[in-house]
Amino acid sequence: DETELLVAESGDKFTKQCLRLYQNGGLWQAVQDGGSAAVARDCSKQGFRDSLYALLDKKVS
Repeated sequence: DETELLVAESGDKFTKQCLRLYQNGGLWQAVQDGGSAAVARDCSKQGFRDSLYALLDKKVS
């Protein structure tokens, strides 16, 4: 849905996606904001800690 990243299945399509980002400031901003939010959500220190504790808890139980 182009809120966190753009996807391409070939080099040609990747180039076209890069051009879209370069030429469309609104799309650039939306993907930048969505990508930053995804990193904050998926790669937070607390998130890693919770995942590690859950994994260790399964191994110990």
